[in-house]
Amino acid sequence: MNPFAIGNRLFGLKKGSPQPPCLRGSAAIIPATRFSWHVGLSKQLLPIRRRPAIRWVVKAALDAGVERVVVVLGHRGREMKKALSGMPVLFAESREKNPNMAGFIRDGLYKVPPSVRGVFVLPCVQPLVQPGTFRRLWEVFERDPDVIAVPVHQGSRRHPALFSMRLAQKVFLGKNMGEVMREHSGRILQVPVANEGAALNMDAPPDYGEVRNAAETPSPKFPEQPAERL
Repeated sequence: MNPFAIGNRLFGLKKGSPQPPCLRGSAAIIPATRFSWHVGLSKQLLPIRRRPAIRWVVKAALDAGVERVVVVLGHRGREMKKALSGMPVLFAESREKNPNMAGFIRDGLYKVPPSVRGVFVLPCVQPLVQPGTFRRLWEVFERDPDVIAVPVHQGSRRHPALFSMRLAQKVFLGKNMGEVMREHSGRILQVPVANEGAALNMDAPPDYGEVRNAAETPSPKFPEQPAERL
């Protein structure tokens, strides 16, 4: 089965459709800000199988059963909201004059209730990330809920990363995500994932063509392996 052949159904939750398994105590923060190759072009609005790229990212999180999905808006926020029309997400506005990724995560965390135990952080330009990747990370997290679980595909770290709430909140101390990961490197778990959706992104214009092709092409599979602590 083609892991990217998600079908032609609408991306919102449809009445009468089966509900995804719930990852209780989970949230996802997806910054949808300042991602462009040149003026006037937002990567997250580019079409993948006739839908905006960001819609696929959000859909993967919802299909995985993430309880609360927060999209952080900045530039072209109105268009982002339109692209996600009908999807059960929360929106957070960027509060900082010169925001960076840590700032976007802080903005998103303001929308996350204290009951949340784990927070997925992922870019909005990775439209082929699969629900199974979220669930695989959550399985590891449930066994050790004070970790940073990171998917690994073909030996390289990918997205999304799953932070315990305690570690995610370090950004409120002025730290960026890289600093949090370096300071808590002993809490990082590398989690091998089989599909390449965790690896493909749209960081550069040629990547967009690769992602579009992959959305219509079967992906090679690799056996799952036990999570590996660094």
